[in-house]
Amino acid sequence: MNSALLRLACVTLILSAVAIPTHSVAAEKSPAAPATKTTTSQKKSTRYPIHGKLSAVNVPTKTFSLKGAEKDRVFKVTPETKITKHGKPAGLTSAVVGEDVGGYVEKQPDGTIIALSVRFGPKPEPSSKPESKTKKPEKAEPSP
Repeated sequence: MNSALLRLACVTLILSAVAIPTHSVAAEKSPAAPATKTTTSQKKSTRYPIHGKLSAVNVPTKTFSLKGAEKDRVFKVTPETKITKHGKPAGLTSAVVGEDVGGYVEKQPDGTIIALSVRFGPKPEPSSKPESKTKKPEKAEPSP
């Protein structure tokens, strides 16, 4: 009986020794799984809309600034930036300090903010749809 008990203890010890390294390997791999989740969250879009009052324009450096609560925000203009004023294409030189600005920007990995589209001046009024020249005749109701 003692030898059967000894064999059972040995088998239990061997099986537990085999199971422990497998468990520790699995435990080492689990912290790597959240790391892949963070890399996918880093790929989130860094594009966002902007609006405010123009506080400065620097044509030589191709930048403009918007008034911020604590400090002014600086945006860089590229050749691909679409700039409009009063609904028409414009350039950075047409911007006037103090006017309304709206647009869409993208934050770069180095921290600079690139303007993708910028509107200087008030937002243009939406154009009303012209009424059609030919009106359909209304159906006359039969008289009793």
